[in-house]
Amino acid sequence: SPGMTYYWRVRPRIQGDGTPLNWSPTWVFSVAGGEGAAPSATTVPTATPTPAPPPVAFKAPNDPYYSSQWSLAKMNAQTAWGLGGGSPSMVVAVVDSGVDLGHPDLEGQLVPGFSCVGEGSSPQDDNGHGTHVAGTIAARVNDGIGVVGVAWGVRIMPVKVMDSSGSGAASCIASGIRAAVDGGAKILNLSLG
Repeated sequence: SPGMTYYWRVRPRIQGDGTPLNWSPTWVFSVAGGEGAAPSATTVPTATPTPAPPPVAFKAPNDPYYSSQWSLAKMNAQTAWGLGGGSPSMVVAVVDSGVDLGHPDLEGQLVPGFSCVGEGSSPQDDNGHGTHVAGTIAARVNDGIGVVGVAWGVRIMPVKVMDSSGSGAASCIASGIRAAVDGGAKILNLSLG
């Protein structure tokens, strides 16, 4: 289209150790002369990338079942936690059977939720699955109880769309997804089926 400007960034080539080999500039192509005109290319200056800080040593958590959480060791979570355990401003909606609102390992981790199971009901879990998922994501670290969540710094929004038997209507699931997004969740977890 005449007068249109197109932007794109050329990604850096990465070496085997994960560091950039070189950074390419962003190119801007502007077509001003109408259809069939030759584009002119100019370089737009870009900021020099700042490498991520190296992870700091993160001592093994004191949660009693941490040593049984083999998947955390497999994904090298302790090294990742040296960079942080997630931000309290990041809300993850667990769209499931609800969450145990009084669970000690989730204390302080929950934001207001939603339920479409039973009129006027709370997102209290009466099945257990949603609580398990919420704990896997955000169980508190170094509280001396239970397990450790992968991203223990985030907050959980309990969204109850499944009943005590683990069944739920598609319309309720859709309502739960909409409520989670409208409620500010940036990540939605649906471990259904």
